[in-house]
Amino acid sequence: MRIFASLFIVVLSINLYGQNYKDLLISRAEAGDLNSQKYLSQAYFEGKGTYAKNVSESFRWISRAAEQGDPESQFILYNYYANGIGCEKAFKLDLLLESAKQHYPKALGEAGRILSQMRGKEDKGQDFLLEAFDLGEYSVLPMIAANYMQKKENYQTGILFFNKGIELC
Repeated sequence: MRIFASLFIVVLSINLYGQNYKDLLISRAEAGDLNSQKYLSQAYFEGKGTYAKNVSESFRWISRAAEQGDPESQFILYNYYANGIGCEKAFKLDLLLESAKQHYPKALGEAGRILSQMRGKEDKGQDFLLEAFDLGEYSVLPMIAANYMQKKENYQTGILFFNKGIELC
């Protein structure tokens, strides 16, 4: 909570006092402050506040945050690569799996979706999807249901997940 409060103060100060605080935030990010790096990435991506939209700068800062092992940043960086945002388009499954191994729900869901479609990795994919669901990532329910329903011995389990998805809608 203190981290978010201090980041809020920095963000508020940037909006109120401009360039001096922008320089302070960049200085903190360059010194390795994870929250400053993530904020700068988002600010440059959206072009908000005193930051002009610049996807190359956004990519640079989210890369620095991901290098620190932050699972959310790793997932965002995976998506930057997948969509060619500030970089060449590339499939970086290693980034996605690293984030998923740290139990980041969105990464678990995406990794589960991909692995479920790979021969010999279907069970691992389903495990990721189930963990994502347990962590509140309900968007994975249709994939879980479909995976179970493809196997005749698990068809009824698939129907249960399908119905759960309807209940949550």
